Amino acid sequence: MSGINTNHTIYLKVLTPLHIGGAQEKHLQDGVDFLVLNDQTWRLNWEKVYQNFDVDKIAAAIISKKLGQLLKNEINLVGDKMDEVYGTTGEVKTFIRDGLGKAYIPGSSIKGAMKNWLYSAYDTNPRGTKNLFGSFDTDLFRFIKPSDCYMNEEVLMYPTKTFNLHKNGKNWEGGWKHSFWPQGNRPSTDKDFNSKGFVTDYECFEIGDLGSFSLSINSELPDDFKRKLFDNEIQKLEQKVLKTYKDYDKKKLQNQIETINNGKESLTRFYNEIPLNGLFNNINSQVQKHIERELEFFNKYKEAEGTQEIIDSFESLKQTIIGLDGNQCILRLSAGSGFHGMTGDYQFADHINTGFWYNGKIKYKSRKIAFTSNAMFPMGFVLISNNPFSMAQN
Repeated sequence: MSGINTNHTIYLKVLTPLHIGGAQEKHLQDGVDFLVLNDQTWRLNWEKVYQNFDVDKIAAAIISKKLGQLLKNEINLVGDKMDEVYGTTGEVKTFIRDGLGKAYIPGSSIKGAMKNWLYSAYDTNPRGTKNLFGSFDTDLFRFIKPSDCYMNEEVLMYPTKTFNLHKNGKNWEGGWKHSFWPQGNRPSTDKDFNSKGFVTDYECFEIGDLGSFSLSINSELPDDFKRKLFDNEIQKLEQKVLKTYKDYDKKKLQNQIETINNGKESLTRFYNEIPLNGLFNNINSQVQKHIERELEFFNKYKEAEGTQEIIDSFESLKQTIIGLDGNQCILRLSAGSGFHGMTGDYQFADHINTGFWYNGKIKYKSRKIAFTSNAMFPMGFVLISNNPFSMAQN
């Protein structure tokens, strides 16, 4: 393999609440992992619970859903204070942690986000780069390696709510999800925002939190990678073309050759650019399109309460990304980034015309929105930079 690894120190700043989840079984369940007593949330230490209470009494309290009543007088001994819990779904989504219990952003999450947005940037032909980000043997990201990112601050709790579309007569409108199913006379989704209905808490790094990680990029196109991915396959197909007599079969083989050549051109283009700047510029171009599509979506369905605050957040992100050079880029990753963000957002030309199901329902994707008392935020946006952030930027 040719090429030398170039190592960069990359600085990261959180732009909107960022959550990266761990294993499902590590999420906190109301009444089992935490209790709300006297307007204070307590995370239970079960080792201490069993040290201070009879096993049979604990079992009976859990079955009868009276654990809080049993523990309330000794909660200082068996529980640790948590951030306030706002949610009503009975679950707190915990941040992924290392073996020492510290929350961090895994390098695999950064890598996956980069890969998704870069796929979109290089996919000028719908099939042109499918092998460029394919199996382990033929994946460009074998040569782009971010490390884990540790942050300067601890995670805080953010309540989140789901933004959906719903039918109002014959028209589709934006709205907020309040329950799994309609309750009483209230539909499960309507335009009114309610901070108490169907709210889930997420542990998040908050806006402005800073961290850093290392990014290793192979400085030039590895020769054996190029041969394995492109040249050998093209030679095999060209031999098949020579042995094929039917025009239809020849055309199919030639189309396959064209697809592989598109991928080869894309990879060559990546290495003809300055790799780090090319990586950042291509990611920015796609994330900017994504932000503009989200703005178009929320402007179309802005009759729902609080939508203007979401639009304001996206407008702020748009202005930030317009002012960036090749030394910085915005990524969107992990929980709350939605279908479009997680897939690199190349499937649709916009976020409104996404087709219909057989029953006439729009194939829209719901959005998870974090909120505070006076603002609403799309989740998962971070700014990464080849240079430390200035005091003014902080």
